[in-house]
Amino acid sequence: MNGIVNYPTRRACWPGRAQMNRLAARLAVVATVLGLSTLAFAQEFPGGFVGSVTAEPTTAVVGQDVSYRGEGFEPGAELELIWTSYEVDWDLGIENGSYDGTFKGLERTPRDQPLTVTSADSEGRFEVTTAVPADYGGTHTILVRQDGVNLNQVGLFVPADLSISPESGPVGTDITVTVTGLDSGQPMVWYLLSYDHDLTGFVSAVRSRGTASFVLPAVGAPGPHLIRMEDSPFGHPYLPLDTSPWAHLEVPSVTFTVTPGDTVLPPPVSEQGLAPTPGEAPTGDGPALWFDPVAAPVGTPATIYGRGFEANTALTLAMSNMVGSRVTSSGFTSTLEDLTDVTTDADGAFELAFAYPDTLGGLHDVTARPAGGAPDAALARTQMQVRPVAFELESQQVRYGDTLRLHLKGIGWSQTENIFGISIDNSYIGYACGFSTNGDVQVPIEVSWQPGWHFVDIYPSFYRNKEYSEIDEAPFLFRQSLLTWDDHPSGFHFRYAFEVLPPLEAEAP
Repeated sequence: MNGIVNYPTRRACWPGRAQMNRLAARLAVVATVLGLSTLAFAQEFPGGFVGSVTAEPTTAVVGQDVSYRGEGFEPGAELELIWTSYEVDWDLGIENGSYDGTFKGLERTPRDQPLTVTSADSEGRFEVTTAVPADYGGTHTILVRQDGVNLNQVGLFVPADLSISPESGPVGTDITVTVTGLDSGQPMVWYLLSYDHDLTGFVSAVRSRGTASFVLPAVGAPGPHLIRMEDSPFGHPYLPLDTSPWAHLEVPSVTFTVTPGDTVLPPPVSEQGLAPTPGEAPTGDGPALWFDPVAAPVGTPATIYGRGFEANTALTLAMSNMVGSRVTSSGFTSTLEDLTDVTTDADGAFELAFAYPDTLGGLHDVTARPAGGAPDAALARTQMQVRPVAFELESQQVRYGDTLRLHLKGIGWSQTENIFGISIDNSYIGYACGFSTNGDVQVPIEVSWQPGWHFVDIYPSFYRNKEYSEIDEAPFLFRQSLLTWDDHPSGFHFRYAFEVLPPLEAEAP
């Protein structure tokens, strides 16, 4: 088995070489379609393969111990075991150093890290045990190196794992779901999470190296409820996974038990959302602008500062914005909107109190130009980031047939900020856009639930991919909720609670 990387499965016996060749061919086709490089992790073995190495077990979750055994190495040689992996991030379009509003999927670069060090004995053998590091899931190659030179390698498959805390509680209890071993670098291995087989949303760990946590509300009648992660590269789970080419993938599940007791309600939505990000003065000389905070929800009190301008000079402050729509033939375009005029003091500085504007969410350029000057005569520019804010329901008590109205502001225009997904009682019901209404979104929902408390969760999503019409996109993330909202490029999360009252007829004496 010199130089052979083992690709384990859940089955009791190993596939034959012909089966492995067919699987490798399939993977190569998939990688080509998705624009991945099948050579991303190719390793050099300058002197050919030396010795042999095995791993036991060949499938292990993050944190589990694995024993590596080798033989045929130089007696007494100091050997390094190297864990190979990759760095992953969202691939966002950048133009002139700033986000241009396009989403291009994922980008990844190879990475390796020391796993452990051992020495061959007098017969050229070694055995060492170490835990699987917290990393992305999928197949990892472990290299055996001596003095920086690769000698051999072995494969280890890291499956996704799922746990919850607590495991029981009344309706509304925060269920913290923790996942490890998510393979965000391989687009064929993505998971949808379901609650009692209702699809809730996608789970990702792109920026958190395969490990993520998120919180669901406990819902349903007293008793056990199934929480399950299912492989869903094309937007929906493939149910007979054991008979597919991806039979080696795990479908982890856990049970939460709803217990009798008082309903646990979320805090008001006005207390939810991201906290403002403080700003700071830029370095350097010359005219300059900056905000404090530099990112905040619509309506947040803030200050814009200026310095380095001519003394006692009137300036016009203007903000970039986008107008139009993605879903009409007229399309959209950028604009420059005048905000206000200011006058510098004797030192050429100013500060102006304001509230974060009621406008599209996302990044906005802000410029200062001489009052009355042409829009392109900017003396200084900076950016501010408008974040979403949610407003309370008109009433938390409703009846069957009434209309709930969700109201958010600060929804953006870009392919990562244009929409959000909505789940009720951990069941995805649809999405809403904010572009054509300048970020101000109202969503009417007809009440059709049984009497009792129910929960609305609002999650970020992805509108589309830049090359949407040209690629076989997997996973099909688009217009679905991303439960790991803090892994999203522009993430946010709001939770409402509402109580459905019994029908009026039932209350009559």
